[in-house]
Amino acid sequence: MYNLFRKYHTLVLAVISFVTVANIFISIHTHNKYEFLSVLVWLFTAILATINAKAQRSQN
Repeated sequence: MYNLFRKYHTLVLAVISFVTVANIFISIHTHNKYEFLSVLVWLFTAILATINAKAQRSQN
């Protein structure tokens, strides 16, 4: 699973970015504050995953 993420990590990040932007637009249109909070959590997780992937790659 992790090797798959490393191989396609640019694609994964593109998908994550797209979903995040879509979620932000949805939350703005529905005015749902909880939806927006979940977007922030999702974004934070994506950033952490990216940092972790870069750190792992520099170790190898």
